[in-house]
Amino acid sequence: MNQNGGSVGDTWNVLNGWLNGAYRPMKRQADRENENPSETGEGKSLEEKLYDSIYNAKWSYVMSGYDTEPLGMKVFDGRPQQMWTKEEVDVSQTPETVNEPLPRHGNLEIAVLTSQMGWPYTSFQPQEKDYDINHKKGVEYVFNDDVYIRRETLRVWHKVEERLNKWLMGEVIVNPMAHVLIGTPGIGKSFSTAPFLLYKLLHYEASQLQIIIYVVRGKAYVFHKPIGGRAGYVTFYSNYEHASTLIDQIVRDSCKTGKIKGYLIFDVDKDHPAPVKPPGDFSGIALSSPDKRQFHEWSKQNTATHIYINCDTLKDLEAIHISRWGKIAPAYKWSPPVAKEKIEREWQEIQARIRIVGPLLRHIVDSRSYEKRAQAMQNTILKLERGDTEYFRSVIRNRAFWETHEASHKLVMVVRVKEDLLLCDMHRCKPLSSYTGEAISDRLKPFIQEKSALVSELLSNRTLAAYRFKQSGIEVLSHEDALIELAKELRGLPYTGDQIPQSVLQVLQGPRLTNPLIEVPHDSTIRAGTEIEYMILYKPQSGNFPVVDAFFFVENPKTFVGLQFTISDKHSCSTSGLFKMKRCLQSYFKHWDNFSNDMVWEIIYVQRVDSEKITKPQCCEGTIEDEGQNNKVEERFWRERVHQFSATLNERIIALYVELQVRGNNNNGVNN
Repeated sequence: MNQNGGSVGDTWNVLNGWLNGAYRPMKRQADRENENPSETGEGKSLEEKLYDSIYNAKWSYVMSGYDTEPLGMKVFDGRPQQMWTKEEVDVSQTPETVNEPLPRHGNLEIAVLTSQMGWPYTSFQPQEKDYDINHKKGVEYVFNDDVYIRRETLRVWHKVEERLNKWLMGEVIVNPMAHVLIGTPGIGKSFSTAPFLLYKLLHYEASQLQIIIYVVRGKAYVFHKPIGGRAGYVTFYSNYEHASTLIDQIVRDSCKTGKIKGYLIFDVDKDHPAPVKPPGDFSGIALSSPDKRQFHEWSKQNTATHIYINCDTLKDLEAIHISRWGKIAPAYKWSPPVAKEKIEREWQEIQARIRIVGPLLRHIVDSRSYEKRAQAMQNTILKLERGDTEYFRSVIRNRAFWETHEASHKLVMVVRVKEDLLLCDMHRCKPLSSYTGEAISDRLKPFIQEKSALVSELLSNRTLAAYRFKQSGIEVLSHEDALIELAKELRGLPYTGDQIPQSVLQVLQGPRLTNPLIEVPHDSTIRAGTEIEYMILYKPQSGNFPVVDAFFFVENPKTFVGLQFTISDKHSCSTSGLFKMKRCLQSYFKHWDNFSNDMVWEIIYVQRVDSEKITKPQCCEGTIEDEGQNNKVEERFWRERVHQFSATLNERIIALYVELQVRGNNNNGVNN
């Protein structure tokens, strides 16, 4: 059963101790089946059953496109008829498109692998079968035997498989090729990606790859593939160093009969950094947070390729939610309408958590974990000081690289990017959630204002004037009468021969913005699903948001009103900017395509009273086309769909701004 050169006793003692506690029920069941082989067709040891449980893990999957089902998704048993292709999953953002969603081809949302005896990450804990929603089950239930496979997970396997094939089956002899998988802490590298790699490696040609070592929390699970008449089995070691020594011995002993090759999956944590090298003639992958201290030597000594993995998208998490409820709901025997209502209500709860702690599966399912994480994030934000300003301003602008400290681990997510002329994965950092970005901005605002006061002395008068005009212009709109006065100043900018358009603000009786200003966060792909609210000012957090500085919606007639504050007499936009703005709106707002289908588009160029007036419609200049962009389509949209106006912040509006300052920035209005 164990072919490791005289170490059977030590390993078996560890295994016995491992079984005597939480695994006693599993051991009793295994003993009963061994006593009566007819129940399973053959008597198998627990070690063999654990191996078989993973090797023969059952497939299921979640498909979208079913309108009558909860969240429009449905669970199916069996393996998907077609997984995503390598080309479909091997896509990345650029540094300029970090906030834009990656394409999702087809209706397959996730696949699921279920091992009846669990996985190494959960120490093969047997799965409970009671789904009592009143006692920490239901929305908070975690299935230890399920592994969720998303597009990002499959991309990792394609990268690993490609190098394995070159090493083991290529015509040219190459050395073992190692990887480092790097991702935001808490996104499921341990819970999903590593188990899926294990499953795929167990199915890799046994004659080429005989042993798989899986290390988690410093403990090693060694999977021996079937050879000859011997079944595959798992051995357990209380520490990786012991397992590595024994594997080295096995490799040395095998030199007489044939070289043994294997693969190491090393799940890094703060107490167990990646080893310098894998044992024997093995290849391997270390899974880590972006903390380079955890994998520096591994990366250096093995010339390891870095693979960056993105966080779950909202669609991924929706599909995981549906997969979990697909197991829970039947236990209650709910009717389809009741099940749909309950499942979607629970999803709203999870979605609210995502907006605070980000798309971290570890922290959004269990309420206690969520509350603990949210409190930790708040405490971390309160600890930010003046010295943190520059780094976190870069994070908010999506320009930062990972820096290892507590604040990064709690507040920052890693996004994979591709840069020109570079084939390898790179990364940028952004706020982990919409709440995080807003809270960081609020915390750092006094430090930024202090620095801005100093920097302003270095700026040209025109640059400083433009910046201050934009800030003050947005702020004055918090006055309840500001929009009324602005409407009086509107001048239509028709194209030659066109009729002078009338703005929706000139049609409305006493147009007023209501409620506090809403900042559109950088992580709009995660906030996707936000309800559109009328007559509320939206201000993009990003300083380089395309086309407009702020915007709001009017209900009747349904209109998008974009505001561009400028001190110049010209302010053209670009086709790429228009395209990106529409994609940002689509990814942020719920049902955007249906909502915007018959919507009127307006843009107002707001100018200072002493500026040279804009008197002609501004053009939309063609640029190099990004993926999905069509310059002719964007130019036609701008020419035919967007009504342009200019307006001046005259003396009456300036007086309203002064009034705001006197009454304390209008606590009951729109807050900047």
